[in-house]
Amino acid sequence: MYYGLNLLRGIAAFGIVGCHLGLSQRTPCGEWVTVLCNFNVGLFAAISGFLMTVGGEGYVKKRAKRILPPYLVWSTIYIVATAVFDLALDGGHLNERYYSLSNWLKVLFCGSAATHLWFLICLFYAQTVLHGVCVAFDKLNLKGHVQKVVMSFASIALLYCSITWENWCCLYLVRLMAFLLLGYLMKDYVKRDRFILPLGCTVVVLAIHLGTRGLLPGFLRDYLLVVPVIMFFVSDRFRDHEIFTFLAATSMGVYLIHPLFARAMSFVVTRFISPPYNVAVVLGEWLAIWIVSIAVVAIIVRISVMARFMR
Repeated sequence: MYYGLNLLRGIAAFGIVGCHLGLSQRTPCGEWVTVLCNFNVGLFAAISGFLMTVGGEGYVKKRAKRILPPYLVWSTIYIVATAVFDLALDGGHLNERYYSLSNWLKVLFCGSAATHLWFLICLFYAQTVLHGVCVAFDKLNLKGHVQKVVMSFASIALLYCSITWENWCCLYLVRLMAFLLLGYLMKDYVKRDRFILPLGCTVVVLAIHLGTRGLLPGFLRDYLLVVPVIMFFVSDRFRDHEIFTFLAATSMGVYLIHPLFARAMSFVVTRFISPPYNVAVVLGEWLAIWIVSIAVVAIIVRISVMARFMR
């Protein structure tokens, strides 16, 4: 059991909350507070790849039953919530996209019902593709090392595409696939008895990540940082802890529900506090959204009928 990854999933969920704060006008320090938030998206994908076990004829069906119901339920929730917000607080009429067929196709297949639901549907697409690739490798009788080499080149090529072309497919699906493959490959090479070396590497690569902001592409910096971070958190120095288990159990729920509270919180904050927003305001809103989200999720997961849509 990777107890450290339970903690890391909770940290990643907290970081992703910071991606969706509505405080657009900030002081320079207020901007730097959330500088690592986007990194957590790739980290989540890599963790999914690390924990992924491909096998069995029913794999795709199992993933569909696991991912698609929450995806469809939360898409519906966000469609309704956005409509209510438009009618009650944002002009009193529905956005034009509600009358567009192309918008509804994007909602169904691309996760555009909300700013973050692309991750769920792209995770399903990526895991389905990876399963198909592994099945093809087995049929072609390609050995383990050959598979790893091919997947390594594929992951790097996908990362390059995500950096080079700024379309929906490259920015979301291709990027997620690159990180998913990275995590999937790492599980055969990480050493659980290592602690100091991964920690040192994490500090060094983190410094490079921050120091080369604006010089190197963000996805590339995230890709490089994911490796030592996962190596550090899979260490057997981490022991089972109730807090770690709780953070892991609520991480997906926090990811799914937090934009609802983020939009509401930003609506309130922007009416009582004038920009630019400093560190205290940004951190305060971030923590408040996370605390409310995790509290609500903790309550919902206790309801058996609803729990399956939060995990």
